[in-house]
Amino acid sequence: MRKILLLLFALFFVGVNMNAQETCGFEQAQKELERKNPKLKQQRLRVEEQVRQEMQSAAFMQRVAQLSQNAQYKGEIYEIPVVVHVIENRTGTGNTSTNQLTDAQIQTWIDNTNKMYAGTYQSPNDPNKSFLPAGDGIDNSAVIPFKLVLAKRDQNCQQTTGIIRYNCTLPGYAEYGMKRSGSNGPSEDDIKGVAKQWNASAYYNMYIVTGFDGDFKSYGSMGYAGFPTNSDAGYRTVMRAPVVTNPNSTTLAHEFGHSLGLYHPFKGANPLGNECTVNNDCKKDNDKVCDTESCQSVLSVNPVPTNQEINPCTGQNYQGVQYNVMNYGHRLVKFTPGQRERALAMFMASRKSLTTSLGAKPVENNNTQITAATCNITGLRESKNFQSGPIKVVLGSINNPSSGYNLNDAVSYIDYASNSCLNSSFSTDIPNDTESTLKVTIKGNSQTIKAWIDYNNNGTFEDTEMVAEENYVSGGGFGGNGTEYSLKFTPPADVTFNTPLRMRVAADMSRTLSPCGEYRCGQAEDYLVKIIKKENPTDIKEINKNDNFVSYNSKSNQLRLLNNSTFGEYKIYNMLGREIYQGNSNSNVISLNKSFVKGVYILRFEQKGKAISYKFLK
Repeated sequence: MRKILLLLFALFFVGVNMNAQETCGFEQAQKELERKNPKLKQQRLRVEEQVRQEMQSAAFMQRVAQLSQNAQYKGEIYEIPVVVHVIENRTGTGNTSTNQLTDAQIQTWIDNTNKMYAGTYQSPNDPNKSFLPAGDGIDNSAVIPFKLVLAKRDQNCQQTTGIIRYNCTLPGYAEYGMKRSGSNGPSEDDIKGVAKQWNASAYYNMYIVTGFDGDFKSYGSMGYAGFPTNSDAGYRTVMRAPVVTNPNSTTLAHEFGHSLGLYHPFKGANPLGNECTVNNDCKKDNDKVCDTESCQSVLSVNPVPTNQEINPCTGQNYQGVQYNVMNYGHRLVKFTPGQRERALAMFMASRKSLTTSLGAKPVENNNTQITAATCNITGLRESKNFQSGPIKVVLGSINNPSSGYNLNDAVSYIDYASNSCLNSSFSTDIPNDTESTLKVTIKGNSQTIKAWIDYNNNGTFEDTEMVAEENYVSGGGFGGNGTEYSLKFTPPADVTFNTPLRMRVAADMSRTLSPCGEYRCGQAEDYLVKIIKKENPTDIKEINKNDNFVSYNSKSNQLRLLNNSTFGEYKIYNMLGREIYQGNSNSNVISLNKSFVKGVYILRFEQKGKAISYKFLK
């Protein structure tokens, strides 16, 4: 009898030990999305194969070698704007854990995650939870070059804290939280009806709910996230409130890891452990990362094996996979260089627009006001998963990939123009007297492509303002990257110069296409275009450098007035005399955003009524 009791106690202890750890629902959520829309799986597999081939190229290997020197990462850290949707319960009954979360706690949670990515996180209460030192060895944590930053401007280009709170009164939320696999409480779609997802090309959306299916504990399945190849609606993360207040929680680092394109290193095996992964070809099998060796989940293993112990899946010493953040276990304190390389390749292939988003930049001066369109798309005659509409638009600095129309992103019209202050990829300047090339990519079935620019700025797309047309051309099928069409145009002489104008780009599975009204099955997208009347660059004179009146610091990427007065309104031109930016600084500093490529620029402003020009090299 005593032996039986001891055995039961041991089993109970292991169960508690296992369940007291954080796990995730990524695989379940991803499978459900791909079951509803099989084209999402096709897209994921296609991009993964594309990335696999790219990562084997000599050019990629050369870039990797340049990014890592002396086992330390030396490349760029990409800032990703995030918006945190806090789903509160103010009914007076049920679980109110989200109500208690302060802005400071949310900021600390994000800061801790960024330290985990940087390999600098130090636990305040458990040395075993402190991350291994930054570096590329098996006893180090590789830098994951992304930094989550709370949004500072909203979708209307107004100031925001990046933390948005909602009172959810949907039936069952107070008692059960969000429904995942149960039958009670609101679904994720129901929650998004209360808390609308912000533009996924400019923000990473994070939802914090009280719990899942009536489970409000601080362990177990704490959240899930979407893969970068998902449609915009499926690219987000949802987490339970306790992860925010646990200083050692790796849930956000883990879930955003999935959104970077990383899998569990035990992919395909039992997440509870005791089953090894298949890893015959590390580039194709398991998590598709070659420096996370074959393993099993260590969720139920405590103490965690050291690197001096044998990995039962390889028959050799562990190489650190038991400590990996994308694993399950009791000590998750590292990433690997291979995970960094895959994350960069996958993210840039599908979500590069987030690296150029201005959502995390403070609002200085919104000079992108644009005339509203007098008409838009009223709907579709056929709402189907055809991925119709533009999936990429390129013109000048506009370079915007999108998912087109599908049932997961059932949107027939997107107004990027009104949100152009959020992303440098949504707007461009074009010359008034030379030819420009608009590139539009479509995929799937044959479609008609057209584009219009509201040249006279009256809000109406007139027949004479159509700048490009391709009648019912091939989309190239549903495999591959789609088919790109280059459409050339030159603005007429009588356009509105140096003013934000609305450009509409549309593609539809119809032989006829207008800028407004009902489409068959397609999508229209609006962008901001300025037609620049060239100035003579010889009219722009460089200030005498001996005056030391203005300085440019390449490290801080800032222009500074050395007399400590304020810049006020200013404009920046390229060497063609074309205005590329304007703003208003109430200090003696102008911080330049990352959308400025390397080159020579000219700053213009006034001091005591005198026009000043300053040439600088970025």
